[in-house]
Amino acid sequence: PAAQVNSAFLKIGLTGHSIPTGDSRPAVNLALVIDRSASMRGQKIEQVKLAALSALDRLNSDDIVSVVVYHDGVEVVLPATKLRDPTAAKKAITSITPNGSTALFAGISKAMAEVRENLDDQRVNRIILLSDGQANLGPNSPSELGDLGASLRKENIAVTTVGLDLDFNEDLMTELAIRSQGNHYFVEAPGELIATFDYELSDIFSVVAQQVAIQVRIAPGVKPLRVLGYDAEMHGQDITIQFNQIYANQERFVLIELEIPAGTTQEVRSVAKVQTNYFNMTSQSQRNLAASTEVRFSPLRNVVQAALNADVEEKTALLLANESNRL
Repeated sequence: PAAQVNSAFLKIGLTGHSIPTGDSRPAVNLALVIDRSASMRGQKIEQVKLAALSALDRLNSDDIVSVVVYHDGVEVVLPATKLRDPTAAKKAITSITPNGSTALFAGISKAMAEVRENLDDQRVNRIILLSDGQANLGPNSPSELGDLGASLRKENIAVTTVGLDLDFNEDLMTELAIRSQGNHYFVEAPGELIATFDYELSDIFSVVAQQVAIQVRIAPGVKPLRVLGYDAEMHGQDITIQFNQIYANQERFVLIELEIPAGTTQEVRSVAKVQTNYFNMTSQSQRNLAASTEVRFSPLRNVVQAALNADVEEKTALLLANESNRL
C-alpha cells in the first residue's frame, strides 16, 4: 500500500536440479553413532545392527564409513576408512552389545573427530545418530546440543538423528538435527529402522549442492528485522545464510522480514540483491547465481491484494507458527 510504512517478507528459495538417470552419485563420508546403553537390549540392538548392515550394503569402495558406539563411555568400533573390506566392517557392527548409560554428547563428539579425518568438500559429510533414551551423561540440554549442531553446519557436516521408541529426548534430538541442517526421524518400532536408514541414504545420495552461501544486500532505507527458517548473520544491511546441502528437486528457502518505508503511487523501489555461491556436486565445480527484487506501491487495496504471492504467504504462516512453538 502507498503512503504508509509496510512490513513484508522476502522469500529466497533454491531448488536442487534433477539427477539424470545413470549419473553417478556423490561419494560419502559417513559416521554411524549407535546408542548401546542397557535400554537397547533385545530386539532394539539387533534391529539397529541389521539397519547398519543394510546401510553398508548400499555403500561402495570409494565411500568412507566409521562406527561409534556410546554408553558410559565411547568406543570407535570401526575407525573412518574407505569401505574396501565390507566383511571387517560388518564384523565390527555385529560385535556391538548393550550395557551402561547414555553419553550422547560424547558419542557425537567422537563421531565429529572421525568425520573430520576425511572432511572433503566433494563428499557428503554426514553423521547418523541413533538413541532410544535420555542423554544422562555429559551435556544434555537442547541448547547445548543445538549449539554443537550449528558448529557442525559451519564445517559442512550435517547430523541426522533417529529417535527410537517413546522415551528418547525429542527436543534434544530435534534441535541437534535442525541446527546442523540434518534430518530427524521418530521410529516407534525397531523393525522400522532398516526402512529409515534406507530413506536417509537415499537423501544423502541425492545431494546436488553443498557449501551454499547466500549473501543478501538489503537496499538503503529498507530495514531488515529478522530471518526465519535458518540461522543467519546480520550486519547492518548485509545478511549471510548458509545451507549445508540441497537435494535433487528439493527447495530450501529462508524468509527475511523487512520494514519498507512509505512509497508514492506507482513508485518502484529496489528491496534486495542476492548473490549465491555453491559447490555443484554433479559437475564438481563452484557455481554462482544472482538475483534482485523490488516492490511497487499502489493506493488501491484490490491491486495490492491481487499482487500478493500465495506461496510466500503460506510459507510465512508456517514459519511464524514454528517460531511461536519454539518460544
